Amino acid sequence: MFEEQLQRWQSDALTDGQRAEVTRLVEQMKLLRENNEKVLVLAQELSKGIIEKVMAKSDAALVSSAR
Repeated sequence: MFEEQLQRWQSDALTDGQRAEVTRLVEQMKLLRENNEKVLVLAQELSKGIIEKVMAKSDAALVSSAR
């Protein structure tokens, strides 16, 4: 949604200050996307370890750890 709005603003007639701010925001969106992708990769890696640990536990151990 934000990227679409930034694209619309880029196609508008902007002042130099506005254009500089839109350019800055576009760069920030790129950084945000990169960081989100890194977080998702890490979450995926962590979830594998957690699932393996849970599956290795007995039912009794799972019940007692849930309390």
